[in-house]
Amino acid sequence: MSDHTLREDVTRALLINAARNGQTVTYAEVAAANGAAWRSVFRTITRHLWAINATCIANGEPMLGTLVVNRSGAIADNALDSIADHALLAGRMTKAGRRAAKCFVRCERQRAWTYDWGSR
Repeated sequence: MSDHTLREDVTRALLINAARNGQTVTYAEVAAANGAAWRSVFRTITRHLWAINATCIANGEPMLGTLVVNRSGAIADNALDSIADHALLAGRMTKAGRRAAKCFVRCERQRAWTYDWGSR
């Protein structure tokens, strides 16, 4: 696999397919879909997913990044931070609500919306 930048269009396609099938995707699968080794993109993948979530919010879509999990199937804390940050930036919550958005329930709701959106 080559060492190169992650592409939003490639990752979005992977995540839209996962949403349609009610599945999650690992960080390593995101890297592989982009033709990159995990070790070559692990420092930039979170920023990449933030950009995808920002695009989703701008388009009125659910945050596809909520479908990305670590190899044990858990959502990483930095992904929960991303959800909270983008919700705040989109004006969907106050600063006081940011901490509450870091809970698992919030992420599960976003994931459920993503699966529902993907099934249309």
